[in-house]
Amino acid sequence: MTAQALADAVSAVRSELDAHYPVLVDTTRWTWGEDGPQVQGGVLVSAQAKVYVDGLSERLAAEVPSPAVLADLGSDWTLHSWVLPLGRATLDLHRGIEGDDLQTQWTPPVILRWFARRDRRALVQLPDGTLGWMTSNRLMNAAPISDPWADVRRAAIGEVSDAEDSLEALAERARRRTGRPYLWGGNTDAAADCSGFVQSLLHQSGLLLPKNTRDQRRSGVRVAAAAIEPGDLVFVRGNTSGLGHVGLALPAEEGTQVIHSCLTRKQIVEEPLADFLGRYAFTAARRVLRWTV
Repeated sequence: MTAQALADAVSAVRSELDAHYPVLVDTTRWTWGEDGPQVQGGVLVSAQAKVYVDGLSERLAAEVPSPAVLADLGSDWTLHSWVLPLGRATLDLHRGIEGDDLQTQWTPPVILRWFARRDRRALVQLPDGTLGWMTSNRLMNAAPISDPWADVRRAAIGEVSDAEDSLEALAERARRRTGRPYLWGGNTDAAADCSGFVQSLLHQSGLLLPKNTRDQRRSGVRVAAAAIEPGDLVFVRGNTSGLGHVGLALPAEEGTQVIHSCLTRKQIVEEPLADFLGRYAFTAARRVLRWTV
């Protein structure tokens, strides 16, 4: 096997990726070593890494290592470019380059992974794992000397973490936001969607949840509907819309309540747990934090 054969195979696979993905993030550097193909760098997502492994294996008839997956939160921090936002205004991250589909928000300070630039838009990643596009002129290069996200406490499957404050403090923060507007993709004190509301509250208690409701459902440990306690996340599905939805159970003198950012009522509301479960189809409950009273 020659270095030229490897270069030709890599070029062919990269052309396939370029044709399939409107924006390709590919920092791979391939060499031929004593044990066959070797790779440094990575690609953005696991599907792209699989294209490389399958495509090169077929063309070279050799075992091929997988490139790093750059969007993986556990990827080596030295593989990344890092940026800081200018100012302290809320960052809006959109799914598409056009910027008309708000995916999530984040309020600085924060340091971001930077992946690509197209025109005046930058593809970045937040510490919760969310990938999105934002205005590039709000960013400046950063040069960290250690992993900027090393101390981020993220929710894990099958684990309950200790909260950094009390259930009483959580309930007080949550109830201060009652009546504030629903915003699809929102994640601020001023406005939020259901998952953004829950994420922002628990982040202030020391634990960072994923933004997406589906991913939040995999965090922590499972709790039966009959065993829901204040502080638990309660997941439901709309009986007519079928959309996933999440609320946060809170303590109250009259029994457990649920507070949630409601799309149909267009605001953050609180209601008895029984009413909440009666209004929607229950799908799951998860316990992610261990609270003090």
